Amino acid sequence: MIKGAKISLGGQEWILPPLNLEDLEKYWGFISGKEQPTEPMEIFLITAEVIHAALKRNYPDITLIELKKHFDIPTLKQLLADLQKASGLVDISGETPGET
Repeated sequence: MIKGAKISLGGQEWILPPLNLEDLEKYWGFISGKEQPTEPMEIFLITAEVIHAALKRNYPDITLIELKKHFDIPTLKQLLADLQKASGLVDISGETPGET
């Protein structure tokens, strides 16, 4: 089990690990805010894909379809924030490392 943020989905506890480098590279434009879709639904769907990519590291059999049943907008926003912290992309102060 890869260490990460403890989260709760569907009444079950999960460990949300950091993204691996391959997935970080794939989703970097979205995560960094440099490539943001204009449609809200597209933002939600990409966020779900990013969370799924991270969770698959600890739960390889989990499907995106299964996860979507537990996602809503507030949950997705919190999960993305948790993932950014677990991945070292946001420090405790809430700032992105390397930015001033």
